[in-house]
Amino acid sequence: MKNKQHYYKYHIFCKVIDNYGDFGVCFRLAKQLVSEFNKQVILWVDNENILQKFLLVNNKEIQQINAEHNQNLIFKIWTKFNVINSLNNNDFLNNSIIIEAFCCDLDCELLDYINNENNKTILISLDYLGLEKWILDCHLLPSFLNYYKHIKKYFFFPSYLPNSGGLIREKCIKKYIKKNIQNLVENIQTFKISLFFYQQPQLLLTFINAINYIAKKHKINIEINFCDLSKDNLNTVQNYNFDSLVKCNFIHFLSQNDYDNLLQNCHLNFVRGEDSLIRAFWSNNLFIWQIYQQQNDIHLQKLNDFLNYYFSITNFDTNLQTNLQNLFLFWNKNNYNNYQNSENNTIFFADLLLNIIKNYANIFAKNQSWLNFLNNQNSLCYNLTNFVDNL
Repeated sequence: MKNKQHYYKYHIFCKVIDNYGDFGVCFRLAKQLVSEFNKQVILWVDNENILQKFLLVNNKEIQQINAEHNQNLIFKIWTKFNVINSLNNNDFLNNSIIIEAFCCDLDCELLDYINNENNKTILISLDYLGLEKWILDCHLLPSFLNYYKHIKKYFFFPSYLPNSGGLIREKCIKKYIKKNIQNLVENIQTFKISLFFYQQPQLLLTFINAINYIAKKHKINIEINFCDLSKDNLNTVQNYNFDSLVKCNFIHFLSQNDYDNLLQNCHLNFVRGEDSLIRAFWSNNLFIWQIYQQQNDIHLQKLNDFLNYYFSITNFDTNLQTNLQNLFLFWNKNNYNNYQNSENNTIFFADLLLNIIKNYANIFAKNQSWLNFLNNQNSLCYNLTNFVDNL
């Protein structure tokens, strides 16, 4: 019988492209590997400003993890100079797992260092969230690098699809989900919304016009939590003449735990990208996802792939499904800088939102099947550690 190789040390390399989500995913992965799987994690990030911002707002949680787990959560600035210096340390790799987060390219010096026949270091190319079924054919496949013939590298696809890499899900999630179910449906005197979006000014104007229209015409109390608005968009909202039934909160950069708590305490969460979408899943509440825009509308096909799968699990009745689908598509098809706000768009969007508010309890109940479906799968960290330890 083959002896298992238990890997203790993980290096996660992350390049920040254009937002905090890339590092946010890596940060969550690192925390769980340390706190639940007893690994040592060195998290390398190429943007010092973002690293310092995360360390500042998440400092309390980091200190607690390190106090309980022997200071095993380590952060380093990723530069070629820092990597080369680290290679001089004989214990730098030492039977390590190296994770290329979102398929980032590692330094040649690092690849040269581990390219030998006695090398036991394994590379994992961690991809973006997989939405299409073809990823199942590629998940865990080896990658053959012609120049680096002694390097063992494997593709790893996070996804909600069964038999994929899974999603980041901490053990504590089930506890607060149970609490949340009792909380929100019974306390709906004010409908609470969080808004985190790619910040097109005209789309924001459509949103606040629609909210104001609903509150004024239908006498509904609405609370909006605006997350991390740009300066111009913040000015737009602060200078807007809202109806007295609309309450606005302005939330700037939050710790990951605080953001998760916000999602748990809002009836409807507008989220963007990857990290906030997955956290919206675990919040147990309704969500509208703004997918990252790609050329030739490829993102819309991916969104439709997700919606088709999501609706196949949730089994909403026809009218609610149509309403939700229209809401998702409206929010994403108008994800353009040249989108123009109009009264027709405002009323159409308002009617979609109003239907969600009026049917919230029914939609919420149906959404539980999505959560149950996800909870019956292994987490990403479990799948990752189990895979590498059984190679």
